[in-house]
Amino acid sequence: MADVEFASDATLHWFVHPSGAKRGFCSTCGSSLIFTDAQGVLSVEAGAIDGPTGHRLTRHIHLADKGDYYDITDGDTTKEQG
Repeated sequence: MADVEFASDATLHWFVHPSGAKRGFCSTCGSSLIFTDAQGVLSVEAGAIDGPTGHRLTRHIHLADKGDYYDITDGDTTKEQG
């Protein structure tokens, strides 16, 4: 995380799991922003990035457990890829 810079971290708060994993969230709205696993590998929630990213989803996971309110219309509705 030493190479990560935040425009502002005034509302960034952390939940620290006993395993050492951490979740960073906005204390104002509760949105999940970033997380690290127990080894310190940093992941950023896609919705936390301002502006277009040029990235696209490549697979779906846990489809058997998805809510009935999700319509996945890209043809990948019967199996999980991994």
